[in-house]
Amino acid sequence: MNQFTELMLMSLLVAYSIFLTFPIAYKGVSPKGAQLLMGLGLGILIYLIMDLFSGTYVLVEGKIYLSLLLMAPFVLSYLGFHLYSAMRLDSAKERNYAQVLSLVVSLGIGLQNFTEGLAIGGSLRIGLVSVVVPLVAGLTLQNVTEGFPILSPFLRTGKVNYSFLFMMYLLGGTPTLLGSILSYYVASIPLVVVFNSLALGGILFVSLEMYKSLVKNGREFRNVGEIGIVLGLVIAFLVNLLP
Repeated sequence: MNQFTELMLMSLLVAYSIFLTFPIAYKGVSPKGAQLLMGLGLGILIYLIMDLFSGTYVLVEGKIYLSLLLMAPFVLSYLGFHLYSAMRLDSAKERNYAQVLSLVVSLGIGLQNFTEGLAIGGSLRIGLVSVVVPLVAGLTLQNVTEGFPILSPFLRTGKVNYSFLFMMYLLGGTPTLLGSILSYYVASIPLVVVFNSLALGGILFVSLEMYKSLVKNGREFRNVGEIGIVLGLVIAFLVNLLP
C-alpha cells in the first residue's frame, strides 16, 4: 500500500466518524434529553474554541504578520456568520431555524476539520508516522463528538429532515479529507493559521447562538442544559487526552 492510499484511508476514517452520532436523529429524545444534548453540543464547541486558540497562538506568538493572519480572518469570519444569520436566523420559523443553525454549525466545524486534515497530510508527508497514528486515533474520537452540535438544533423540534442532516454531516466531515490532500502536497503554517482563525470566528458565533437558544427555549430545563455544557467540556477534554 502506497503512502497516498494510506493517507486516504486514514482521512476517510477521521472525516466520516462524525456520522456515528447520526442514528440519534432516528430515535428521538424527550424535551429534557434535547436540552441535555443541546448543552452537550455547546460544551464541545466551547472546548474546540479553547483548543483551536491555544494551538494556533503557539504558531503566531511573536510574529506580527502571523498575528494579523490570526485576527483578520477571525473578525471577517465572525462578522460573516453574523450577517448571514441576520438574513436567515432572525426570520426563520422553528423548523427552518434548526436547519439554518445546523448549517452554520457545520460550516464552523468544517473549517476546523480542514485544519485537522492539514495536520494529518503534512505529518505523513514529512515522515512523522509515529505522530500520524495517534493523531488519527485522537481526531477520529473527537470527530464523533462533533456530530452532536450539528444534530442538536433538530432535537428540540422533533422534526428532522434526514437528507438535509446527512448533507450537514458531509459538510462538517469532508473538509478533513480535503485538508489532508492539500497538505500532503503543500504544507504551510500561514494556511493553518488562516483556517484556524476562520474556524474560531465561526464556532464562536455558533456557540453564542446555541447558548441563546438554550436559554430562550429551555427555561423549564435550564439546569439540564447547563449540566450538558459541563459534560460536553469534560468529554471533549477527555477525548483530547487520549493518544
